[in-house]
Amino acid sequence: MILVVILPLYFLFLKYPRNDVAGADQMNWRGVGKTAFTREMIWFYLLIALYVAAEVGLASWLVEFLQKAKSQSVVLSSTFLSLFFGGVMLGRFLGSFVVERIGYLKSLLLVSGAAIVCLAIGTFGPSFAVFFLPLAGLFYSIIFPTATAAVSDLHKENVGTVLGLFFAFAGVGGMIGPWLMGLVSDWLGITAGFSLVLIYCSVMLGSLLVLGKIQGLSQNT
Repeated sequence: MILVVILPLYFLFLKYPRNDVAGADQMNWRGVGKTAFTREMIWFYLLIALYVAAEVGLASWLVEFLQKAKSQSVVLSSTFLSLFFGGVMLGRFLGSFVVERIGYLKSLLLVSGAAIVCLAIGTFGPSFAVFFLPLAGLFYSIIFPTATAAVSDLHKENVGTVLGLFFAFAGVGGMIGPWLMGLVSDWLGITAGFSLVLIYCSVMLGSLLVLGKIQGLSQNT
């Protein structure tokens, strides 16, 4: 307990090392604006916001949806949530061997499409098909790190600032996505609210198609 008090006090009074290079602390806002708000980056921001909305939304409402809409038990619905995160973990491991060979954008298109198929079958299919919902985690897993790598690879300057904005939009998606699902669930029922996950992923796929078109045009010019 004493160390918990002493250590913060110690670091509080430490002198921060100053950088003597002239102009090192000045931010080139014009350069940041040109880099961070290009046409490509706006679609990347939309992509990551929708993805996090879909991931956090599914994790937040999966158990409720399975119990109320699919009449699953507490134990089974909780198990499916664990399987979802297990799929995310496994997919992150397996994806690291595949993404570099296929390419960032193509990988994102493939896994987004596969996730949409799993979500559609699990949400609107018969009760025995609900195992497709946790299976979506296997495909979800690749999206965030691959999109981050694609953004990093796209920029040579102001990468830290661009990624900061990128992660900020991810946070916005994680905040608004599940809340909107709860709002729609109160108005129209849990199935309608949970279906927003499918809509998030579908719009995300659309943004990827636009990014592919933009990158294709930039390579041809």
